Amino acid sequence: MNKVVLVVVLATVCVLSNALDSDVVLKVRGGVRTLEGEDLAKAVEVLKNSLEKIATGEDGQQYKVGKVNLATKQPVSGTLYKFDCELIDSNEVPKKCMVKIWSQPWLENGIEVTVDCEQSETLIRSHSA
Repeated sequence: MNKVVLVVVLATVCVLSNALDSDVVLKVRGGVRTLEGEDLAKAVEVLKNSLEKIATGEDGQQYKVGKVNLATKQPVSGTLYKFDCELIDSNEVPKKCMVKIWSQPWLENGIEVTVDCEQSETLIRSHSA
């Protein structure tokens, strides 16, 4: 019994070490994924759309996307996007910001947007899909 367990463990270690030595990327299901290429472009569209929708509210702060330094996506109860970016406010002043978009499109107003910019109050708004 112990020999079988030892063989299985050694085989697993060999397979994993071989995968790590190659160009194979191991993905964790449900894990945070850094976006690039076409996935990044789609996420930036999600960001732009959300910024436009929250700008139409009563006290809607208007932001435009300047530069996206880093974007991640994580499956949760829905999808959680996080952006380290530069947003340009309505006075054309660039601000370093962290934006979170938690999308649960099956809910009414199921997209929650949190905009946290340096030297500004954190803004949390929801909108429909």
